[in-house]
Amino acid sequence: KSGFNTPVLVSDLDKDGAPDFMVVQGGALNDTSIIAGRVYLVSSRTGRVLRWIETPDKREIYSVPAFRKDRVFLGTGGERIPGHMIALQYPSLKKIWSFPSQQKGWIASPLLVRSPQRPHHDVIGATFDGSLLRLDGNTGKKRWATTLKGRESYSSPAVGRFQRPEQYDVVASFSRGVYPVYKGSILVWLDGQSGKKIAQRALGSH
Repeated sequence: KSGFNTPVLVSDLDKDGAPDFMVVQGGALNDTSIIAGRVYLVSSRTGRVLRWIETPDKREIYSVPAFRKDRVFLGTGGERIPGHMIALQYPSLKKIWSFPSQQKGWIASPLLVRSPQRPHHDVIGATFDGSLLRLDGNTGKKRWATTLKGRESYSSPAVGRFQRPEQYDVVASFSRGVYPVYKGSILVWLDGQSGKKIAQRALGSH
């Protein structure tokens, strides 16, 4: 059975003076095929569904979307099924661009970050097959990617100023093993501009 994930506030679509919200529904499989996830825009006052679409790539969805003005960013795919990081126009929910994962999906929710020298936000996301990527939020073009072999991640990355006060870097958590069996995890710090590893620390049993 499919389930709902955490709702995200978006701008007022039905013009009733209150922000509305977006929620995704997915995770369902039947005996022969994937059941596509759905993205809903819902009135916060009435609960009425204002607009909805199936995921553009017809894949399952667990990722909580990230919203910024006129764009929505979300990941598709799962533990065993590849997917895409997708940018949608708001409020039409039409696809602007998509970037594929390789062997497994984008389960962790994306993070939006903007450097002072760049005019728009970039998307930082962790794939379930052990990669951390920074994508141009306007075009979907890869700015950098780092892969940790034998690692998987359900966790969204975070940013902080770990090297210089003017630059955001990235920290992310990855588990060692293959779903559903894990043996400890690591925290990895990466340079926000290049994706190069700054530091690494083990967590849990290894």
